Amino acid sequence: MNYITGVVNDIGIEKETNQDSVLLKTGNYKNYNIAFSVVCDGMGGLSDGELASAHVVTKLSDWFDNKLIDFLDDEVRWDEIRKNLELIIVELNRQLFSYGKRNHLNLGTTITGILIINNHYMVINVGDSRTYLVNKGIRQITEDQSLVAREVKMGKMTWEEAEYDKRRNVLLQCIGATQNVEIEVYEGETGSEDGFLLCSDGFRHEISAREIFEGLELDKCETDGDIEEKLKYLVEVNKQRKESDNITAVVIKPGK
Repeated sequence: MNYITGVVNDIGIEKETNQDSVLLKTGNYKNYNIAFSVVCDGMGGLSDGELASAHVVTKLSDWFDNKLIDFLDDEVRWDEIRKNLELIIVELNRQLFSYGKRNHLNLGTTITGILIINNHYMVINVGDSRTYLVNKGIRQITEDQSLVAREVKMGKMTWEEAEYDKRRNVLLQCIGATQNVEIEVYEGETGSEDGFLLCSDGFRHEISAREIFEGLELDKCETDGDIEEKLKYLVEVNKQRKESDNITAVVIKPGK
């Protein structure tokens, strides 16, 4: 089995720099079909956010190329993969926090990432970038680590109110901003019709989950080009609605 994939990474209509970074890799090893993707949304003045997000993506790309196969024997050692990825993110947090402190900078990055091996997936998340499961509907796998998400969870506002709240970009967690980082991990099994969408907040502030689902039409996508065409269409919808942020998204679905 191979994967059908697509990526968009757009600077948007207002930003001077693109602080989003994205990684997408697929491969085969022994009897394992593997897909790995990461979306990071950097924050900080000028190039600082770009530096933070790119640093995380580079390190995780190296991990995929050089370390992942250590955990692929007759069975996938998922517990060890989880622990290893958590250690890497903790170390990346330490590096970026120390760099910011030395240089008197406030910088950081969100991360949402997915590793799919055969029929199992693992999602790692810090911040408010998101991973969705897409099949006959669309479901958010990750939980935003943001102020408004916490307010919704506590019953102080609805999701509809949160989307328009002026504090919607206030994060409770990100990599590099504070000395400690809280990492969320989600795991599950995948079916033959299950696709995954990873995106920065710029991709989904101005369009609803229903619009994303209907715009993607994943059941009709048979090639990488099909998926990229759908993603580009959704980027243009965001721009028409005056989304001011960088816009990044990745889609992964099983091939026939």
